[in-house]
Amino acid sequence: MTMTPTFILAGLAASPPTFVWWGRDEHTGSTRFPTPLLRRMDLKTSNGFITLCAGTVMWGAYRLQGRDEHVRTALQLAEAAFAYQVDWRYVDRDAVDLRIPPGVSPTSGALLELCLFLWRCLDHEKYWENYYSPILETFHAAHLARHMLPRDVRPAFGRWVEVIIARLNIFAEKPDEAVAQAEDFPTVEDWKRFAAGHRGRPLPPEFLDGPQPTMLLAAEPQQRMDRAVDRHLRQLDWIGNPFLRTPDEMRALGFVGEPYVYEQGEAP
Repeated sequence: MTMTPTFILAGLAASPPTFVWWGRDEHTGSTRFPTPLLRRMDLKTSNGFITLCAGTVMWGAYRLQGRDEHVRTALQLAEAAFAYQVDWRYVDRDAVDLRIPPGVSPTSGALLELCLFLWRCLDHEKYWENYYSPILETFHAAHLARHMLPRDVRPAFGRWVEVIIARLNIFAEKPDEAVAQAEDFPTVEDWKRFAAGHRGRPLPPEFLDGPQPTMLLAAEPQQRMDRAVDRHLRQLDWIGNPFLRTPDEMRALGFVGEPYVYEQGEAP
């Protein structure tokens, strides 16, 4: 990602960060009971949550731009997350060690933890074919990103989160189906179709833009988004981004078709 996204406020990194860092559990959301934010986030596809979580990572990374050594890694992970939505084989989430070392600075600790929430969203063994979606990872990431921002920016971040949730309600709503597992279906193909619906269609980075991306106002917004997904894949640099696999590596994992191209309208 070479250009700052339009939803990131100008001058976000201008002031030195002053937030404290006491560890993940001190700066994430409460799950002891369903909070209003958690309720509003509910019933979205996995790709919808990945999109929102990638956006929160971008907020945290641009807040620390020029102030922490892990900013580039965070933005590369967020960039790769949009390719993952098309096919998990695009992304090697373990290509960079994101574990938090002891004695780390508050900025590095918070940013790496933010990355780890997105890293967990990109666990294909857990979420690629599953009824369940990474809602808690995204919920916690939103709380942590907010904690990292200057106090006067937090209201704008909160409004952005609500705007994206509203968009997800339209373009990434989870199917109204009962919980099911692979063994509940007569064939593997039936299960895969069911799981694909809960994974959802891939969303492009522009989905996060504000105030309202023009592609969402078009007569055929889904086709516009498909074209944006294709553009994103085609411009990716799998040599420069360590989280992205090469075409040969993808084929070795069973990828079928032409890598780094999205055929518009194909099923997720």
